[in-house]
This record gives sequence, structure tokens and C-alpha cells, in this order.
Amino acid sequence: MITTIFQAEPKSTGRGISIVFDKPVNSSPGVYRVVSKANKKVFYVGEGSNLSVRLKMLFRCYPCKNPHPCHDAYKKAYGSFPTPQQFCADFEVHVLETIGMRGRLEIEEELQEEHGSNNADFYRNWGSNLQSVQVAKPTPKPIMKPVPHRVPITSAMRKAGTWIFSKSLAEQLPEKGETIRIIFPNQERADGRIGQSTGKFLNQARYALKEFLAKYPKAKSFNVELGFEGETQTLTLGI
Repeated sequence: MITTIFQAEPKSTGRGISIVFDKPVNSSPGVYRVVSKANKKVFYVGEGSNLSVRLKMLFRCYPCKNPHPCHDAYKKAYGSFPTPQQFCADFEVHVLETIGMRGRLEIEEELQEEHGSNNADFYRNWGSNLQSVQVAKPTPKPIMKPVPHRVPITSAMRKAGTWIFSKSLAEQLPEKGETIRIIFPNQERADGRIGQSTGKFLNQARYALKEFLAKYPKAKSFNVELGFEGETQTLTLGI
């Protein structure tokens, strides 16, 4: 299987962190291995239907209550949630595109078994796996707690569940066609997809959003917190 190795670098923007790769990442399905730059050991194996979106999300290390599984693994191995600077300095990613191949989930599982990764014991022992290799790390920066987004409730939301994401929220969401999971206050879930024209919008799960808002006829806005369930990005709603 032919893999491509990518290096990532964080760039500060006016609205946060942007991830830049040393070569273009295709928007294709595939399996990726997060690999230590120190000794080339595999740290994590994952998969995605859009590698460009998934890898940017992976290296951005957005802090949230329900982090990406790889970021949770990093915390188990290193004792703290990663910053984009630390993650980009410590790891590269090896990508296998799976267009025209058998199921990428099966490939992902085989690679996890081969490397022994993606389980708690593996990360508890990660320090000993690195042996005596020493790598200079950037000075850790304070991790800011995520601030929930406050979303105004519009008449279109109440009538049809139409949710056009603000620019600041859209920048942290997947690209067009990707799954997004809505988690409501009663812990019920509805899977939607990202739509995009002039901006990103909720392309499914609109009926569930409309029902949620109908329970709060006097509310003028609701909170949104980003997170993950497995590798599916979530939006947890609250009044």
C-alpha cells in the first residue's frame, strides 16, 4: 500500500489557528497514521471520508469537552491536552487514500491491530515506547477553555429548522457533505450533514432542530459547544 507523508504547521490568523501542510491533501477517503517524528512509531490510526478536512481538524487541536480520540490519547500519553504547536512539532501523518479499495474501516482496524494503538494501555506505556529519544518541545502555552457559541434563534429556524452557521462557527466545522451530529439537552441525537452555498448550513436534522426550538417558544438564542463522538464532530445544544 502506497502512503504519502505530510508535515503540518500551525499559522495564527485573526480568528484562531489555521493548519498548513507541506503539500496539498486530497479531499478523498482514506486511512491515516499519526506517527512520532522522534522515532517513527505509530501513535494513532484513524480514517475519514474527506482527508483534507479530517487532518486539518486533527492538527488544529480545538479544545472541547469531548475531544477527538487522538487528542484524548495525547492527554493520556503526555498528561495534558495538546496545543497545535506541540502536536505539529511531535507528529507527522502517513496517509493511504482508499478510493477503489476495499472498506477503509477494515484497513483501519488491521493497522490498529498491527501497531497495537488506539487503546488506553498503549498510551499509558507511550513514554517507555519512546525509549531514550529526546525531542525539544515548544514551550507549552496555556490552554483556554472553549467558549460556547451563542446562536440567535431566527424565524427560519423555528419554521423550518434552517440553520445557517455563523462564519466563526463554520470555520470549525467539516466541509460540505460531511456528517455532523446534533446533541440535544435531553441527550437525544440527530445526524445531519453540512451543506454549503455562500456559507455552511445544516443540510439534514432540520426537523429535529425545529422540534427542539418548539419546546422553548420564548428563547431568543441557544448555546453550542463543539466536540466529538468517535471521529464524528458534534454540536451540543443548550438553552
